[in-house]
Amino acid sequence: QSTLTVTGSNVLTLDNASNDLNTVVLSSGTGAVTLVDADDIDLGASTLGGSLDVTATTSDITDSGAVDVSGAATFTASNGSDVILDTATNTFGSTVSFASGGTLANVTIFDDSTLDLQALTLSGNLVASGSGLTQSGALSIGGTSTLTSTGSGNDITLTDASNDFGTSLLVTTDASAGSDATLVDSTSVSLGASSVGGTLDVTGPGIDVTGSVSAGVLDLDASGGDLTDTGGQLVVSGQSTLT
Repeated sequence: QSTLTVTGSNVLTLDNASNDLNTVVLSSGTGAVTLVDADDIDLGASTLGGSLDVTATTSDITDSGAVDVSGAATFTASNGSDVILDTATNTFGSTVSFASGGTLANVTIFDDSTLDLQALTLSGNLVASGSGLTQSGALSIGGTSTLTSTGSGNDITLTDASNDFGTSLLVTTDASAGSDATLVDSTSVSLGASSVGGTLDVTGPGIDVTGSVSAGVLDLDASGGDLTDTGGQLVVSGQSTLT
């Protein structure tokens, strides 16, 4: 393990492509932190008051402790690699973006605050959990999109017209009435097992319900395509609008 600390507005920049740091614990003030590793890199429990930019040149990025970043966070891994940041108490205070010289395979990210996702293209699966999910760019997912918002009244709002949630869309919010999910897909939607306490609003050119879907209020807009329930079921306590 490496423990790296800077204070105040000082920056931490270790960007030599030959670095091999394995597990890294970081602490910083308001200065930017930049790390480059020759292969995989694991982030231990870290607190950063500024931005974080991590690159794993030939492999994956993971975490083994809670990562708390006040500024923007950027994670770059090689083509076909994964970024798995699945500690439940991670906190990302600003936008989170992912990049690759090719295409990332899978991304898992947990945030105990509202998670703002930048534009993201994956060949595999997206697992995203936060106290509310928003986006600042389009999501293009090759596999399954599993989207979770925790806490009463915290919504999922992913309405970019260019979104493509992939082969299956799974949505979960808190069971309370004010916890809503609004999603727009540019392609046909396979809506799998989902549970939304408030309103579940899904728009896409064709919607097939393939799992058990429960919601307080349901609005499915197939935008001129088919609306079907192949192997799925709908359980709605309030009003349903199906178009």
